[in-house]
Amino acid sequence: MTLSDGSVINADIIIVADGVHSAGVEAILGKPNPPLPARHDNCCYRFLIPRQDLIDDPDTKPFVEGFYATGARLFTDPQDRSRRLVSYMVRGYVNSSPYSSGV
Repeated sequence: MTLSDGSVINADIIIVADGVHSAGVEAILGKPNPPLPARHDNCCYRFLIPRQDLIDDPDTKPFVEGFYATGARLFTDPQDRSRRLVSYMVRGYVNSSPYSSGV
């Protein structure tokens, strides 16, 4: 793969992880590869919310209250178990957590 500065990288595998509108995928394939809508209901949206914002809001506080571990939590909708919320902490984004490393 030739980078924009002219340097060349040789590898057995190239992983492009710059998002759904990736410029890397087109560079590797040599043609556009636009994102397509999901063909099923198993979609995922990822976003970050500062932990303190969740704690400060009484409606969202239960999602983080008492949770300081490094694992993930899964919440399901009692009426529709296919609807799920997965919650996990991101390093450097957990300033109110006792596990915050300040990174």
